[in-house]
Amino acid sequence: MLSPTLLAIAAALGVWAYGRIRAITGRRNGTNCPAELVVIVGASSGIGKDLVARRTPLLAQVAEQCRQANPLSTIAYESMDITKPDQVQTLPCRIHAAYPQQPVDTLILCAGVISVQRFVDFLATPEAKDTRATKTPNDIDLTRLPSFYTTAMAIFNANAIGLMGVIGAMLPLLHTAKSGRIVVVSSAAGRSGAPTRSLYAATKHALHGFIDSLRIELLDTTRTTICTVCPGTVATDFRQSAVDLARPPSSAPLDQLSNGAFGSPTGKLTPLAVAQRMMEVADNNWEREVFLPRSYAFIPWLQVLCPTLLDTLAARKYRQT
Repeated sequence: MLSPTLLAIAAALGVWAYGRIRAITGRRNGTNCPAELVVIVGASSGIGKDLVARRTPLLAQVAEQCRQANPLSTIAYESMDITKPDQVQTLPCRIHAAYPQQPVDTLILCAGVISVQRFVDFLATPEAKDTRATKTPNDIDLTRLPSFYTTAMAIFNANAIGLMGVIGAMLPLLHTAKSGRIVVVSSAAGRSGAPTRSLYAATKHALHGFIDSLRIELLDTTRTTICTVCPGTVATDFRQSAVDLARPPSSAPLDQLSNGAFGSPTGKLTPLAVAQRMMEVADNNWEREVFLPRSYAFIPWLQVLCPTLLDTLAARKYRQT
């Protein structure tokens, strides 16, 4: 009799083969047509920039780069804070003003922030922060809790609640398209925990729970489909603006900090590679979740078959062993 592990491997190979066939043969309605309307939220830098916010000058630069790359395209940009409900509420009206009577074919969500401290490190006393690299629960300072609450609310608002609000605002425009598509940039940390990413992983797990539930809720009411893209470490300046990290002296580059706060120094994905994969999933309506690099697709399987090994691999990646 085949063991459960062999059955799981066989099932994974079958799913992969089916996916490759669908990727070659299947395309959703409305893609690659001259009138296709794509809305990207979070396009001023990183992955969103390579696909085509609040940093208006950078958005203007990205828009000009898009025009140079494709002179036939029509580019419009807006500065927006997705954590502000009044700004999200007016987003559909602003899109209608720029593209009258045109449905949104694709919504791509790249916006978000990160945290890079271990939970105990964030709550540690200043003395412990200064004297030891590794903190223990004995180092926790309860006076740090108000700061933690503020930081936690900020990252949840940006990474989960804000994106939920944008999806809610955009669903009516997507519903009128032939085959609306939502592509959400999440993270491998949304499916598996990672050291120095406890807060960040919590927001991504929340986002995945919302997307998985919403996908089911939309089955009988709309043609709009959703895919989450889960990359590993990407070579962008994303970690430079971590919400829970005090700026170090200029002589200490952020990507050289200890404790794996900025991920593995090698093997990082390029924003362009992630953007290209996102364009593939935007052009079909059957992929639900993709991992980058592709080898990361083993994460959900390891969580079931060998969670301890997965923890060990995550610790090694972030140099915590």
